Amino acid sequence: DVVSVSDGVWVAEDTIGVAHVSKLGAFKEYLIPGSGPTGITIGSDNNLWFVDFNQNAIGKVLVNMLR
Repeated sequence: DVVSVSDGVWVAEDTIGVAHVSKLGAFKEYLIPGSGPTGITIGSDNNLWFVDFNQNAIGKVLVNMLR
């Protein structure tokens, strides 16, 4: 799954975590151990939300903390 943001896109990597690809092509992975992220979106709080298929849960990535 992919969600577009102002500085690029976020990608859910099914068995790894999430990744950010900037408009300039910079690629950065963020591992989420044990997760199976899918169905990602950016919330009104500007954080990344996803369905964690492996954990049967809703996950949240604090985007501000990654930059």
